[in-house]
Amino acid sequence: MPVPTGTASFQDIEDEFGGSHPISLSEYYGAAAGVPASGTISVNNFRGTSSVFAFNLAAGNSISLSSAATAAGWSGSSSLLVTLPSGVTIGGSSNDFGLDIDVGGSNVTLNVSGTILGKGGNGGNAYNGAGGAGGNALRLNSAFSGTATITVNSGGLIGGGGGGGGGGVGSFYVDGMYSGGGGAGGAGRANSSGGAYAGSNYVFSAYGGTDTSGAERNSYGGGAGGDLGADGENGYVQYGFMYSYTGGGGGPGGSGGNAIKTNGKSYSLANNGTVSGTVG
Repeated sequence: MPVPTGTASFQDIEDEFGGSHPISLSEYYGAAAGVPASGTISVNNFRGTSSVFAFNLAAGNSISLSSAATAAGWSGSSSLLVTLPSGVTIGGSSNDFGLDIDVGGSNVTLNVSGTILGKGGNGGNAYNGAGGAGGNALRLNSAFSGTATITVNSGGLIGGGGGGGGGGVGSFYVDGMYSGGGGAGGAGRANSSGGAYAGSNYVFSAYGGTDTSGAERNSYGGGAGGDLGADGENGYVQYGFMYSYTGGGGGPGGSGGNAIKTNGKSYSLANNGTVSGTVG
């Protein structure tokens, strides 16, 4: 429990922050917010302080836990008790994570009642392009050397970005237009759309596995993007009534992102909500 706000002693400080006899306050420089990192230090600096810094995360994309905690007043050394409240969503953007646990040797307790998502993978392009991999939702950074204790509460969600669908056959011209298109981006916040030449603006093109040009025409379709944490579908070839072309199959779908990318770090997980995608 925190150091008392009233009468406090050296022993109270040691009980909260650890250490051994003989007790020297210089052992505890910077131990908590408000405690000096050097110079004059006294018991008064420790009144009401705790070895655990607690704060709530706000919505955003590709959040560094270290940066968010520091902005909230974290000293940079104490353990962290982090809450993602219900209704708050953290997503991925261009980086390979939604939330990055990058706080060095500090232990982290993370309670998730909101949503952490990886970025959906890009759809493959019209030249049989492979769909992009989905991003990881939660990453234990390679620099992290503490222990992460993760609890997903009822209603909480950690979901890797879905893989992008593979591009359809795109090695032909039909009426001067490219045939085939990239698949839809995988599920996840900040999804990417299909690849080059995808969509209904191009005849004989397909988007997300749907023939947009009519049943009588060929569909060189991009595969559908994957759901949370799932691989995207390959592109496909469908020969229609009016035209017949040959060529290779569509590009491969992208792999789904991890729900939690552990990088071999120490962690525990209690899941009372939804964890979608690989943990490991």
